[in-house]
Amino acid sequence: MYKKAKIRNNDESWSTYKKASNLLKKECSTARWEYLNKLANDMHDNSEHKLFWNYVQSRGKGSNDLIVIKLDNDNVLTNKDDIAESMNEYFSSVFTAENFVNFPSIDQVIKDKDLSLIHSSPKDVSKILNELKPCKSPAPDSIHPMILKKCDATLAPSLSDVFNASLASGMLPHN
Repeated sequence: MYKKAKIRNNDESWSTYKKASNLLKKECSTARWEYLNKLANDMHDNSEHKLFWNYVQSRGKGSNDLIVIKLDNDNVLTNKDDIAESMNEYFSSVFTAENFVNFPSIDQVIKDKDLSLIHSSPKDVSKILNELKPCKSPAPDSIHPMILKKCDATLAPSLSDVFNASLASGMLPHN
């Protein structure tokens, strides 16, 4: 239809094309929302962890695997270990060693609260997940807020455990 509108190049052709294009976009958007609603309801009703993780996995796009890398000297590397070593050599050569003489010491950091005193309960995490706006777009992890909101009861205990364990193990900074 776009080609016809471009060839004819008149207002009626462009108007017809724009109407058809807008209708298609609307139908795609409606289908996407229906799919997400059905998926969220299925996850909520069935309390199946597998549905959620299948959705999360499906949001991952592409592959990060390097198959071949060509070096400046026309050598070609295909082995993953050789590629990793080559990249490591390159990146370590372009970074400079910093002078840490004037850096502040950790003792100089002042904190208002000790994070080790913070504890998150599944109820707290569930409340935060419920406050998510389902019509917003996904974050960089591509997990839609509607899915997180509908699966709050399933996700809250695990997320709470992760937050508490990260504070206890020192993964998050605390005194």
